[in-house]
Amino acid sequence: MMFPGMVFMAVTFLAFGSSGDIWKEKLQGTLRRLVVTPVSVVQFMGGKVLALSVVFSMIGVVALLTGKLVLGIQIHNSALVVLWVAASGSGLYLLMLVLQTSVRNQRAGVVLANIVVMVLMMLGGSFFPFEIMPGFLARIGRLTPNGWALLRLSDLLAGRASAASVLLAFAAVIAVTGLLFVLVARRLRRSFVI
Repeated sequence: MMFPGMVFMAVTFLAFGSSGDIWKEKLQGTLRRLVVTPVSVVQFMGGKVLALSVVFSMIGVVALLTGKLVLGIQIHNSALVVLWVAASGSGLYLLMLVLQTSVRNQRAGVVLANIVVMVLMMLGGSFFPFEIMPGFLARIGRLTPNGWALLRLSDLLAGRASAASVLLAFAAVIAVTGLLFVLVARRLRRSFVI
């Protein structure tokens, strides 16, 4: 019951921790130097998201191996689970970047993103599975980004997901991730770099 939540806890913490790097890059002048290079902000961000999605994939592989070998969990759809962890983790990372870049300084970015992460994990099934939460909190938690993604992960792991639901879930994550990517790239180009 706790396994999918623990996987998403690792993914959410990694997304949160990695999003703080944007402030290091700003304060050390990396983003200002980026503006005068032939590489665009979109390419820079695309590279960061791609690299981080590889790390999220590795988390998915390690989680599956741990679940199967150590916990004895029967795993279904292994490849889809790894892809799901990478895709939803990238979306969470970009969500954290939107939060980090929407404030004026590093401290405010860390505090805002930290508050959002803690609320998302408390409500989204990472600290407490939905099955043991009060009904009204579980209903709210299932609507959070990580709670929704955690439910899809649980369905994939248990083999309950239909092909149509998997396709729809991936399409939704890709659409939201694309929107967040555009927001972050626009924010970096316009005002965050300076």
